[in-house]
Amino acid sequence: MRAKGLIALLLVTTIAVILAVLVAYRGGANDTDPQVGKVVLPDMRQRLAEVTRVTLIHGEAKTTLTRQGGEWIVEEKGNYPADQAKVTQAVRGLADLRYVEPKTRKPDLYVRLEVEDAGKTDAKSTLVTASDEKGTLLGEIIVGKRRVDQLGGGTDGIYVRKPGDAQSWLASGTLE
Repeated sequence: MRAKGLIALLLVTTIAVILAVLVAYRGGANDTDPQVGKVVLPDMRQRLAEVTRVTLIHGEAKTTLTRQGGEWIVEEKGNYPADQAKVTQAVRGLADLRYVEPKTRKPDLYVRLEVEDAGKTDAKSTLVTASDEKGTLLGEIIVGKRRVDQLGGGTDGIYVRKPGDAQSWLASGTLE
C-alpha cells in the first residue's frame, strides 16, 4: 500500500511541476510584447488635470459628466451634481490603466470579454471618452468585463480595447 501511495504522490508532483513550467513559460511569452506595462491612455495621464468632460456610452444609454467650476455634474440629469469623489476616482483609475496581457484580436470573440463596439443595443461594453474644455480628445477606450484575481496574486484587471484597434487587452487597474 505504501508503494502505491508513493507512486501516486510522485505522479501528482510531476504533473504539478510540468504545469508550473508551462504557466511560467506562457507568462514569459506575454512579457515580450512591447505594450505590456505601458499606460493605456498616456495623453490622458499626462494631462489629467485638464480633463473636464467624460462621456460614457453603454448600448443606447449615454451619460456625460462635465466639470464646471471644480464640480462634476451630470448633463443628462439637468446638470445634477455628481458624486465628486467617485468621478475623480474613476477618472484617475482610467488614467492609471496599464496593459498586462494581450487578448483576442477576433471581433467575434469580443463579446466574451465585453469589449464589442459600445453603441450597439445589446452591447455590454462601455465606450469612455475624456476631453478637455476645448473638446480635444485626451483618451478613448472601450471598457469590458472586470476580471477578479481569484488566487490573490494582485492581478485584478479589466478588459479593454481602443476603438478602431482589433487588439483587446487585459489591463491592470479598476474603474469602479
